This record gives sequence, C-alpha cells and structure tokens, in this order.
Amino acid sequence: RGAGGERVGGGRRPSQGTTAARTDLRGLVDAEQKMCSTCSLELCDPESLCDPEVCGVESDRKCQPLWLTVEKENGLSLTWWFQACCFCYSMVGLEMTAHLDNLECHCSSYPWRVEANLLLLQGFLSFMHDAYFAGRSPVAKFADKTCATFLTMCQPVKFAFCSMNLVQLGVLVTFWSIGLACFILASKSFAAGKALRYQVFHTLWHIALPMGGFLWIEYTAALVCSEWPQQVPT
Repeated sequence: RGAGGERVGGGRRPSQGTTAARTDLRGLVDAEQKMCSTCSLELCDPESLCDPEVCGVESDRKCQPLWLTVEKENGLSLTWWFQACCFCYSMVGLEMTAHLDNLECHCSSYPWRVEANLLLLQGFLSFMHDAYFAGRSPVAKFADKTCATFLTMCQPVKFAFCSMNLVQLGVLVTFWSIGLACFILASKSFAAGKALRYQVFHTLWHIALPMGGFLWIEYTAALVCSEWPQQVPT
C-alpha cells in the first residue's frame, strides 16, 4: 500500500510509533547495563542491582533490570523450588544441632552452637528476602546478606580451628567453591535479564554450601564415633 501504507511486500510495516518505542526500550536496557557495569558485584547481585546513590547516578528508583520490573508489575511469581530451597540453610542447621556433641569433640575451639543457630535463622532470612519480598525490602536485604556473608566466611575460618584430613578438606573446599561460582553466575544471569537461568544458579548457590556442610558433618560425626566407640557394658 501507499502512504497509509502499512503493508509492503506481503508484510506489515511497523509504524513510526512502534519503531520509536522499540528504540526507547533498547536505549533503556543499554543505559541500565552501563549503569550497573560501574557497580561492584556486591551491588550488582540479584537483590539490588546498581543502587544509583552508590553508583553516582541520579534517579528516583533503584536500577533494576527491565525484566524484573515487568515480572513484578504483572504479578509473575518465582518458581516453587527457588522459594523452597531458601530453607536449605535451616536444614543443615538442624543437622549440625543433631551432631553438636560429635562436632565439639572433634573441634572443641570452634563455636558450633553459634553457627548452628545462625543457620537455622538464615533459611528464614533467605526466604523473606529472595522469595517473599523478592528484593524489595531493604531491611530483609540487610539481614539476609549480613548473615549469609558471615556464614560463608565461617567455612574457611574452620581451617584455623579444626584439624582436617583430605576428605574433610576436599568436601569443604569443593562445595564452598561451587557455591561461590553459582552465586557469581546467578548475578550475571540476573543482570542479563535471564530470569530462569538466574533462579537455577541462585538455587544452586542455596544448595551447594548447605550440601557441603551436611556431608562434612556426617563424615566428621562418623569419624569421631569410629575413633571413640561407645563403651558397651559387659
């Protein structure tokens, strides 16, 4: 057709308004990526990408990826397994509580009871921040990140308190490294707008460290029992 001309060569030519809207959308995404590229990993994590005040960007809102904004506006929910796996920390906290005697026998100088209580709490904090509020509560974010960071750093600190054999060392280092790698990949996926990929890697981050802790506790408890068998009355 001609000037009214929507159809050319068997297809419909996009209107000027549609083209302009697409251009504006692309510009918005590019601008957000540039803004967030100036932030550190701490700021560009899946909870609060690129706080404008910290990055020196004047804005009346947090710089969150466009896909997250669209999901929130349309009421799209996170997957059930993403939400459920937040409580992996609490599960390993229960495991640690059940084996406190063996752990304190193996390494009496380490504050196992403090870590066990924090692990029990971390599952709730992780769920509130990642699932319930979906990163929209500054209070939940601060509590979750503070406790999670402390617990993550507790793992290499064990080297200074506990003697370990090769199996214990391998389990601790392997799962700690996998967990951090998954966290980094989740952060990059979030920034790239890949929602499902982000949920997969962030869930693996929630699984890897607790799984390593569970295996380490089970092995250590069995090791203590083998070294100090219970006295059987005769």
